[in-house]
Amino acid sequence: MTSKTSLNKLVIMNIVGTFIYQGINFLVTPILARILGTYDFGVVTLYNTWTTLFVPVLGLSTSVVIPYIKLKYEEKEQHQKISSVIGLSILACVIFGMLYFAFMPFLQTFFGFNSVVMTLLYLQAVGMVFVNFFISYFVQYQKTIQQFLVAITVSVLSFVFTILFWFLISNQNEKYLCKILGFAIPNVLFGIIAIVYFYIKGKRFIDITIWRIVLPICIPVIFHSLSHIVLAQSDKVMIQNLTINGVENAAIYGFAHTIASVGNVLWTALNNAWTPYYYDLLKVGDYNQIKYRAERY
Repeated sequence: MTSKTSLNKLVIMNIVGTFIYQGINFLVTPILARILGTYDFGVVTLYNTWTTLFVPVLGLSTSVVIPYIKLKYEEKEQHQKISSVIGLSILACVIFGMLYFAFMPFLQTFFGFNSVVMTLLYLQAVGMVFVNFFISYFVQYQKTIQQFLVAITVSVLSFVFTILFWFLISNQNEKYLCKILGFAIPNVLFGIIAIVYFYIKGKRFIDITIWRIVLPICIPVIFHSLSHIVLAQSDKVMIQNLTINGVENAAIYGFAHTIASVGNVLWTALNNAWTPYYYDLLKVGDYNQIKYRAERY
C-alpha cells in the first residue's frame, strides 16, 4: 500500500507531469499567437479542436479500462490483457482511418483544411490515442517517473519541433504547419513506442474475451468524453462558420479559452493522483481509508 510520503510524492509528480503535458498549450500559446498571426493561429486552434474530438473515437477510449484490469485480474495476467486492449485500439484506428481517407474530399470541404493538414490531423490523433494510453497506464500503476519522462519529453519535443519548422517553412501563408508538424511528429513517434512497449510486455494483441468485456465499458465513455469536448470546443467551430473573418475570430477566442483552462489542468492532475490510490484501496477492501481519503480529495 502506498505510504503517506509516497502518496505526497505521487501527487506532486502527477501535478507537475500533467501540467507539463497538458499545460504546454498554455505555455506556448502567447508565443504562437505572436509569431503566427491571427489567421494561422486560428487554423491551429480549429485543427486542435478537431484533433481533440477524434482522439476518444479513434481509440475507443480504451485507456479507461486499465483500472478495471488492474482490479479484476492477477498481476501475471494484467499485461497480456492490457496489450490486447491496445490491439483493439489499433484495429479501431485502422477501420476509422479507412473511412476517414475514403471520405477525405467531403471532410476537407467541411473542415476547411487541405489534404496535408487532414492527413496530419489523423496521424496526430492516432498518436495521441496511444500516448494518452501510455500516460494513463503509468498513472494507474503509479510509475510516476516514467509518466513524468513521457510527458516532459513529448512536450519539449513538440515545442522544439515547432520552433524548428518555423525556420524551415518558407511559405508565409503556411506558417500554421510549424505548430501542426511540431506537435504531430512527437505524438506519432511516442504512439509507436507505446505500441511496441505494450506488445513486448504482453505479447498479445488479439483477445476476443477481453474485447467483449472492454467494449461495453468503453463505448458509453466515448459519448461521455465527446459531450465534454463538444461543450468545450464546439464554440470555436461555430465562431468559424457563423461570423465574418471566422478563422481570425476563432483564434482570438481560442487564445482566451486556452489561458482560462489552467484550472481544468489542475483538476486533471489531482484526479490522476487520486484514482490509482483509490483502486488500490478498493482491491483490498479498505473502505474506511477510501472514505477518509475521499473527504480530503
